[in-house]
Amino acid sequence: MEKKKYVFETEGKIIRYRYPTHINDLTIPREETASSEVFMVLLDEKEAPPFHKHDDAEQIFYMIQGVGKLEIKEDGSSESEFFEIIPGQVIRIPPHTWHRVTALNKEGVRYLCVDCFPNGFNPEEPTWDSHVKNLCDQLGWDFNIIREDRR
Repeated sequence: MEKKKYVFETEGKIIRYRYPTHINDLTIPREETASSEVFMVLLDEKEAPPFHKHDDAEQIFYMIQGVGKLEIKEDGSSESEFFEIIPGQVIRIPPHTWHRVTALNKEGVRYLCVDCFPNGFNPEEPTWDSHVKNLCDQLGWDFNIIREDRR
């Protein structure tokens, strides 16, 4: 039986995913949990992930560094809402909610993201890598360039 892991790194010996738009440093992969995953998001000034939604997950962000602009649009709504977000704040992104964070300052933005999957993981994406591979296929990115194993 494999020993359970209780303590995880957020820097250094991690797997980094450097997308053209942002960085995700994988902290706790979904394959280590029952129904969640945790990663750090790093955005350089003016960087933002694509505007997107998760039908299978609720996300919680904890702002650590920088000033960001959160764009939110509920499914079916025609208008986006915008919020300035700063260190110390906690942000909740419900399932089916379009969203993105844009870094507004020179030092960029850093936040911890916790994905919670109330109905379990998508069977087509049982691992973090399978999720990233699907994302790369959708956006025309090269998975082998994006994934950097720093362990």
